[in-house]
Amino acid sequence: RYQITDAVVAHASWGRSFLLNSGTGRAGQGFAPEKGEGWELGLSGRWPGVDLVVALFDIEKQNILANDPVDASFLAPVGQLTSRGVEFDGSFEVSAAWRVVVNYAWTDAKADDTAFASDAVLNVPEHSGGAFAVGTFERWKLTAGAAYVGDRAGALDGSGLILPSYWKAKAAVEYAVTPKIDVRLEVDNLFDEHYAQSSYSQVWIFPGAPRKVRASV
Repeated sequence: RYQITDAVVAHASWGRSFLLNSGTGRAGQGFAPEKGEGWELGLSGRWPGVDLVVALFDIEKQNILANDPVDASFLAPVGQLTSRGVEFDGSFEVSAAWRVVVNYAWTDAKADDTAFASDAVLNVPEHSGGAFAVGTFERWKLTAGAAYVGDRAGALDGSGLILPSYWKAKAAVEYAVTPKIDVRLEVDNLFDEHYAQSSYSQVWIFPGAPRKVRASV
């Protein structure tokens, strides 16, 4: 981290990853471990009522398991996957009680393996983001907003399966009964949106969870 001015800070990070892959492929062979390397460069700023963060990232991984392009009932490693993009986060105080929080990510993800019919990366949207409003009062806290996930590849077998984009709303209310006890009620997928959360192939699509209400103390 480097303090450029009183309000602006630059940051940089780099890392490697290593993950053992379990199971066997179509021919009974084991899988090589998944390996990755990535970096991030960013700037963050803080001014009265405004917090901003913008970051560039670049991630490369090898041997990520996906459905075998010959037989989708088996897994096969993708030779190399590259994911590059930019992320933005902002928090804005619009009044003494209310704050708006927004985020956005643009991701350019590609796979480099001629064994697969597509260079797309499963379940990675090019555009994603969200916006939430947070209200804080004497004993109450209110949160409401929505998250967006763009179109994503749902298969790598040449079928061209695309999982459609969706918005999912969420709301919550919290009340401080005493200084040490809070009661919270939250609703996820407020409008009961029907959407595909992820996929491995045309016959292996996971639906998103329906509306869920949860109360906690």
